[in-house]
Amino acid sequence: RLLHLLSQDALEIFYMVRIDNMYITSFYRDVISKGQYYLATGVLKFVDPPKLDSSVDRELYTIQLADITSDLDSAVSANLTGKPAHVYLGFIDKLTEEPELEETFLVYEGVIESASYESELSEIGESLIVIKCASPMIGLDMKRPFYTNKHYIQQQNPSDTCFDQVYAGAGVINLKWGKK
Repeated sequence: RLLHLLSQDALEIFYMVRIDNMYITSFYRDVISKGQYYLATGVLKFVDPPKLDSSVDRELYTIQLADITSDLDSAVSANLTGKPAHVYLGFIDKLTEEPELEETFLVYEGVIESASYESELSEIGESLIVIKCASPMIGLDMKRPFYTNKHYIQQQNPSDTCFDQVYAGAGVINLKWGKK
């Protein structure tokens, strides 16, 4: 079925977005996918994935919500920073005009880095919530100490022996990965 959709001359797509406990879709009507109900409220205005110019691009994933009823500004004031965000991509069958809900793809899973409330002057009276999600490559830039001993990993998996050569008091080991 997916190959049939991909072989069409022009693809029509839709998004399903989960932001914390809000489930919304860009499709013209509500959809149910994998047991979850996504609302077509017209709130989901734009999904802007990062432009991956290189394999370690750190551009942010942006989601824009239209604040049609001026109720979403409370969502920004509720501090969405650090909350989970998921973006799914789906295809619409041009023959039936129905979404192919069995073939949706998770295209982003991460956390919200910032949320802001903006007024769009090109549309009279339109207000936007601009949500910036952490870059998919954000982990490459992360530095954190990793302390362990030979019993640590055995708490996670009793048969794992990868830390058997780690000795308490042996000194600090600095490993560099992904950065100069």
